[in-house]
Amino acid sequence: MRARKKKNTVPRLERVSDYFVPVIPQPSGEIRVEVGCGKGKFITALAKDHPDVTFYALEKIPDVIVMAAEKASREEIGNVKFLLADAKDLTEGTEKTFMGLDENRQPILQDVAHTALCPTGSVSVLYLNFSDPLPNKKHADRRLTHANFLEKYRTILKADGHIEFKTDNKPLFDFSVEQFRECGYEIYDYTEDLHRSDIPNPYHTEYETRFSEMGMPIYSLKAKP
Repeated sequence: MRARKKKNTVPRLERVSDYFVPVIPQPSGEIRVEVGCGKGKFITALAKDHPDVTFYALEKIPDVIVMAAEKASREEIGNVKFLLADAKDLTEGTEKTFMGLDENRQPILQDVAHTALCPTGSVSVLYLNFSDPLPNKKHADRRLTHANFLEKYRTILKADGHIEFKTDNKPLFDFSVEQFRECGYEIYDYTEDLHRSDIPNPYHTEYETRFSEMGMPIYSLKAKP
């Protein structure tokens, strides 16, 4: 999601700091995760209707996630927490970090390890709603349904866990179906027009509501490893 730069984002984040966690702790009950929560319409509605489930929502844009946390705070929803984080850090790994320039003024890149944001085998449902399609083929490995991410999701999902994926973008949907299949996921509840199907769909994101009102089809599937 793209968003205009907001004023006073830092103090706003501080006011809802109780809704943020640095990592997802080892769960004592069912947990579900949304990657890319936007303004929080979907995750807050879901959390209100499922008070016995703990929800965690990731978003890497501060100006966006603050609106989601403020919504949860206003509505006093206690079973949802937020992580200002990137999906690539859900599992352990390393990333190239710029460390400065050498004597020839060439960049020095060093592999820096990061710990996992989410415990292994802990998530019952992972939601991917209207992810950035990143249409440039050079950026395909950054799409949240690329095989690299699907393998991360496999690690954090419970044995009977699954992914729910929705998008308005047909090329992204086709790409995602191919990636799910190549990674050995079982696809079900597949539809290329969710709002005209008989698949239950009570929770909508801001994007879904907007696109549906414009008459655009919503592509959707569920997948389990």
